[in-house]
Amino acid sequence: LSIPAALLILWPGESLVAPFSGLFLLICAVALLGPWLLHLAGRCRHMLPGSGPALIPKMALGNAARHLDRTGVAVAALAVAVSSTLGVELMIRSFRHSVDDWLSHYLRADIYLSTAGDGNAFLSDAFITDLANLPSLEHLSTGRRLSLETGGVPITVFALDLPQHGFEGFLVLEQLEGELWTRFHHQGEVLISEPMARRQGLEPGDSIRIPTDRGLLPFTVAAVYRDYSSDRGLVTMHRKTWNRFFDDPRQVSAALYLAAGESPGDWIKHIQALPNAPPDMFIRSNRGLRETSLSVFDQTFRITGVLRWLAVIVAVIGIYSALMALLLERRREFDVLTAIGFSRRQKGGLLLAEAGLSGLVAGLVAV
Repeated sequence: LSIPAALLILWPGESLVAPFSGLFLLICAVALLGPWLLHLAGRCRHMLPGSGPALIPKMALGNAARHLDRTGVAVAALAVAVSSTLGVELMIRSFRHSVDDWLSHYLRADIYLSTAGDGNAFLSDAFITDLANLPSLEHLSTGRRLSLETGGVPITVFALDLPQHGFEGFLVLEQLEGELWTRFHHQGEVLISEPMARRQGLEPGDSIRIPTDRGLLPFTVAAVYRDYSSDRGLVTMHRKTWNRFFDDPRQVSAALYLAAGESPGDWIKHIQALPNAPPDMFIRSNRGLRETSLSVFDQTFRITGVLRWLAVIVAVIGIYSALMALLLERRREFDVLTAIGFSRRQKGGLLLAEAGLSGLVAGLVAV
């Protein structure tokens, strides 16, 4: 099973049918190690003495191998359930760490605010002026997102006016040679997110055609960066580039870079009290936005915790049922053990050793 599994997993192309089929075969191949290990353990029982404290473990090894028709399937099922639980938990923790790392790099400003409308709401010019006149403000960054369509493919253009140290928050994966800030700020080249690069097969140096108010124009891709905010992908350009090709100066979001030592919480209250502030404005500090984002992430994957435990519970019930059925079949065997002098405690220890051996093998295979 391992050879066809490897071939299917490495199958070229974009379709996921072959890789997932290979993964299924790989899981089956590894799960079958459980019964094989029980059989191997049974063959090792001859290494133990036939009397004294080693008698019970020796009998447990022999019984586990002799009843593989029941214990083998249960061990394989438990191994798959435990491994899926470990795998999903590892995936979620890894992804959460990636999102946390991305947010810590991407969120450079002290305060973030935006309109909370349906996409047609904008920050007024008067409010932008009020923000720009705030004392202790080092830089005011504004942003605008616009959904467009090029070649029948929907894209989202993100126009940003941000300082260079804010631009350094982009986690760049690939880029053209030369200073990226100069290409982005002065030469009008754009950045694209990793999902867009994958969907459209783009890389640094390629051109992407964007419908503008000056017509359908090509823009050079200067870099590909990591982004988790859109599954379709983003085209990010500087606000100066936007103003040259779009006749729409309106803003939907802003980021405030405060002077060192200023408290974002105090300034949030002050901003909310400005006379031109939108009544339904969304405003968060850097820390608050990060905590909110991670909270949404945790809520999204909370259901997977229930599913993981359900898988383990079902598997445990399965192996418990298999052991109970096996126990009923072995009533005569236990009657014989009682007749030759086995105590109730010894018989319980034998059952516990057999169950522990099955659980140990299932855990090893799962890991």
